Amino acid sequence: MVVSENRFWWYADGVPDKPAIAPEVDFLPAGVRLDGVLGAHFSNGSGSDYVLHGTDAAGHGFAGYLRGGAGDIGYYYRPLHQGAVSDVITEPRVAAGDVDGNGYSDLVLGEPGAGTGGRITVWPGNDRGLGVDGWPSRSYSQASTGVPGADEPGDGFGGSVAAGDVTGDGYADVAVGAPGETVDGVQGVGDVVLLKGSASGLGRGTSWHQATPGVPGAAETDDAFGSAVRLKDVNGNGRADLAIGATGEDIGTARDTGAVWVLRGTSSGLTTSYAASFNALDFGLGGTAYPAFGSLLR
Repeated sequence: MVVSENRFWWYADGVPDKPAIAPEVDFLPAGVRLDGVLGAHFSNGSGSDYVLHGTDAAGHGFAGYLRGGAGDIGYYYRPLHQGAVSDVITEPRVAAGDVDGNGYSDLVLGEPGAGTGGRITVWPGNDRGLGVDGWPSRSYSQASTGVPGADEPGDGFGGSVAAGDVTGDGYADVAVGAPGETVDGVQGVGDVVLLKGSASGLGRGTSWHQATPGVPGAAETDDAFGSAVRLKDVNGNGRADLAIGATGEDIGTARDTGAVWVLRGTSSGLTTSYAASFNALDFGLGGTAYPAFGSLLR
């Protein structure tokens, strides 16, 4: 599947040997501009489902749900989210994982400009798909019970999101970046919150930043720690590890070079033991030639 602004194409499985297939149903609302697409098993359909995301005609964050399975492409489609502020739903702000352990992927969207200090919204997957009756979405901010921190202007909570099972208990946990978070009176240090998955949805969270003991670096103005997050099993132990980007990190005298941190997943959660950080200079790329290292993690 390929998207480009208001265009949409689909390729059959395997090595593409035929032209792309365009939708037979004109399903995108007028004025929508797509930024990307996320595929997962949100329903019991015979194929993958897709969430198309970007902006609507007013420039507000937008996401639409395209259910897979037999039938014309676009036939099973519904607008899922239309934000109230000019917040593009970009790739770092969308994730999928089975948070409640029911066998279906759940959708997580970040809206860093919504409300006071930003929020995330989770749509639960089920046999009928996203956004259906009986399966309401739920939003979380730093004003929500169990979410660390305070809901303050400029925090950018939801500036990045990721889903993965940190403890190996069968429930996907959700990492949320708040790159504008003030830490110990220092503005723009940034923060990452990990919310625990469970049968009842997301539970209590833990926060991590550069003033957390064991996390390499120092809490400095406009580091933007949490501008990107990713949960992946780096060391193959069956538990997701958390990668964190800080696009505003200074390296030596080079400003906003950017860097990435990795915290290991364990049966009890994330740990700073063996925490690592690296930047463009570590790969011989040159700090000033490659600014904002860690902008996108995959």
